[in-house]
Amino acid sequence: MNADRIVPRLWQGSAPKGRIPFDVIVLTAEEYQPPSHCFGQSEVVRAPNQDTESLSLGQIRGAVRAAKTVADRWKHGKRIVVTCRQGRNRSGLVVALALHLIYGVDGKTAAQIVRERRRGADALTNEAFVGFLERVPGRR
Repeated sequence: MNADRIVPRLWQGSAPKGRIPFDVIVLTAEEYQPPSHCFGQSEVVRAPNQDTESLSLGQIRGAVRAAKTVADRWKHGKRIVVTCRQGRNRSGLVVALALHLIYGVDGKTAAQIVRERRRGADALTNEAFVGFLERVPGRR
C-alpha cells in the first residue's frame, strides 16, 4: 500500500493488500471491497464510490457518513487509513471532509491540506469533488 500521513493518526493511500498497521481502514473504491477478514483485526468501514465527473447525492451522503466515522474514530485515538484504488480522489474526498469535521476548516483548506500531504499522488484532481469541497464552509 502506498499511503501518506495527512495529520497525526490519519493516512490516505491506495488499495491495501494483506495486514495493515491501522486500527481502522476505510475502503472507498467501489470496485475494491474485499471481505473484512482480509484485514486482520482492523475495523473496516465501507464507503464505495466512483471517481466520476459528477457527484450524486448518494455519493455525497456516503462520503459524509464515512468522514463522520473517521472523525469519531480519530477523536478516540485510533490510527486510520482511508483508501481508494490509487489513493487520489475518493479517499481524498473522505479525508478532506474528515479534516473539516475534526479541525473545523473549510473544504477548500481541507482539500489543500490533502493535496500538499498526499505526495506524488496528484490527489484531488476530480473537479466535481473539489467543487463540492469548495462549497463546504468552515465552522466558527
